[in-house]
Amino acid sequence: MPRPMEDFSEILVVWRAETARAMKSGRFVALVVLFLMAEALSLTIVGFLNKQANDQFDQMVTAQGVDPEQARAGLLTQKKKFLAFFASSSDERTIEAISVLPLVLLFVYSLTTFFAPLLIAFMGFDQMSGELGPKSIRYLIVRARRNSIILGKFLSQVTMLAALLTLCVLAMVVVSKALNADFAMNDVLIWTVKLTAAMVVMGATYAALTTLCSSLMRVSALALFLNLIILFAFWFIGLIGNAWRIPGHPPTGLDVLKSESVLAFVRYLAPGYFEDALLSPAILEFNTGLVAHVGFMLVFLGLAQVAMKRRDL
Repeated sequence: MPRPMEDFSEILVVWRAETARAMKSGRFVALVVLFLMAEALSLTIVGFLNKQANDQFDQMVTAQGVDPEQARAGLLTQKKKFLAFFASSSDERTIEAISVLPLVLLFVYSLTTFFAPLLIAFMGFDQMSGELGPKSIRYLIVRARRNSIILGKFLSQVTMLAALLTLCVLAMVVVSKALNADFAMNDVLIWTVKLTAAMVVMGATYAALTTLCSSLMRVSALALFLNLIILFAFWFIGLIGNAWRIPGHPPTGLDVLKSESVLAFVRYLAPGYFEDALLSPAILEFNTGLVAHVGFMLVFLGLAQVAMKRRDL
């Protein structure tokens, strides 16, 4: 039986080598630059609209002689109603918590979480298939176990992804604070940590999916195609599941427009359904989202290890 320290050393060696190789990869650098440019463009456009809305709000308050605090309280109430209507998958406590966030932060964060799985797929689709196709992995398995190779490559991708997503969250929060003076510093610090943690957990889950797809296919293009198909399947499952209301659940938000159906339960098969739970202030709700993401991640990594063990290298 191999000792745990030997496994850890092998994983660490693979992690270092893969991280160094990825940092020198032109494709990785191009993807990061394009993603950051898209993030900057989104912040610029939405930030401009946010500033215009704030200016109009201040002008209205001044012209009508309304108490600014009362006006902001009314605006907050309308925001909660808006979030409750469109974010029907979130509970009331989550709606109450995220209502303190500026609209620019909410919008750009949602946009980032929507496109992040695609970025992850393009970043790591060849992490295993790139070695399996030309059979260069034979030089690795004589030095490290297959499980260590998989975990080392996976952790390398998660490390780079965590750094990128953290940078994105910091940019979102800084712009949101600069445009919204009522965004309290205490909320800035708390939500910087919460949003970063939520995005990293979500990103690690989809990185595990990319590792699985890359382990199943010898051809990198097929691994990418399979990854995109599964992402679309998750999106479609979520769409189907959210089209109905779970039997016995009281209607909230958009749920008032939906009829009950057992098909609503299929939403639990998609990781995206549990993303909002990572932002919940309720411990039970947060733990549910965290356990669900970790569960998906372990299943993906476990299947990747099974696929590699059964593969003739």
